[in-house]
Amino acid sequence: MMFNDGKRIGLLRKGGDIGSRSLVIAFQWLSDHWPAGAVWPDDVPRPAPTEPDVAA
Repeated sequence: MMFNDGKRIGLLRKGGDIGSRSLVIAFQWLSDHWPAGAVWPDDVPRPAPTEPDVAA
């Protein structure tokens, strides 16, 4: 889940907002989960993909 917190969506539905850290996290999640072949909007900078965690 993008925010890993169901309360955040309820807050937004009630007119609340999100902080800049949450926005960065949301953009990163969207970038990492963007469907193959779908076009990312030209006027929205796309974050680089998150490197997979290879810690054993």
